[in-house]
Amino acid sequence: MDTLTRAAIEKAATEKVVKGATAELEPGTYEVHETFEVHGTITKGEDYEQKFWNSLPLMGMLLRAMNEAGVVLGKGRVKRMVEDVLARDMTSEELLAEKELKKWVSAAQKELSEKATKPATGKTTSSLSVTCLTEAKPYAVETEKETARA
Repeated sequence: MDTLTRAAIEKAATEKVVKGATAELEPGTYEVHETFEVHGTITKGEDYEQKFWNSLPLMGMLLRAMNEAGVVLGKGRVKRMVEDVLARDMTSEELLAEKELKKWVSAAQKELSEKATKPATGKTTSSLSVTCLTEAKPYAVETEKETARA
């Protein structure tokens, strides 16, 4: 079986027309012997450099930066700081400072995102349909447990 055929079967098996069919089955073991045709198209995009700024561990980076600056915080102190921020309303002055901080972070993010990239595989999309060429006749197969109970 060639790569394109395998890809078509893989994509068809995850399409909504096929996916979720197991919810309709009754409990049991079934033998399956069917012949299918898969029709449609598969499009594979070019590989690219993916920016991964949003997945960086920001809290860890912040703590490391503070440590580099000589501010060493234990887990308890960090937890109390976060709880303190969440527990109180911010004053207008604090909100303004936060807006300025967000602007600074946004600028830093733009600058760093150029460096925070990794190779990514091109996206694969498909438009497929599945046609069964044989008449489906599923039948339950007795399991060892069921046989032992009988």
